[in-house]
Amino acid sequence: VLALGRQAPQLAGMACAVALADILNKRGIEAVPVAANAPEARAAAAFQRLGLTLPGARASLAGQQVALAGPVEAFQAVPGLADATVTAAVDAAALAGLSAAEPQISWAWPTGCAATLIKAMYDFYGMEISRGMAGGLLAARLEETERLTPGKSTPADVAAVAADAGVPVRP
Repeated sequence: VLALGRQAPQLAGMACAVALADILNKRGIEAVPVAANAPEARAAAAFQRLGLTLPGARASLAGQQVALAGPVEAFQAVPGLADATVTAAVDAAALAGLSAAEPQISWAWPTGCAATLIKAMYDFYGMEISRGMAGGLLAARLEETERLTPGKSTPADVAAVAADAGVPVRP
């Protein structure tokens, strides 16, 4: 399964793709995070500082199984989404008319950022989250909600930021 965020090479989409792949792998579903483009300099620097590996570039999703983290509209995804099999979708707004012939993992809540839902997935499945991953999701939330601006964020986003900021260091 290829896990990806939006087509734009921003920190939020890449952090969500990496975290969603982590969750799927911990659930026994082999997943690899991918991105449509090379990351912005800020995203690359943040990943390096957090000790996270950037997603590899992927030109097309055609014929692949995919897990979408963040906006799931086709115009924001890597080309070939219409010819891919969506096995998971996580979005902070809605699932935008996605349909699947097989059962899929679907999470859609009205939050400011998909990273908040991904944090909820870690909690729901009782999974530990590494310090670097928590930092990536925290940064994603702050980026997407414009630093928790009212109207751009929800109480769930604020609570997730607080929780991730307090994640203890694990070896």
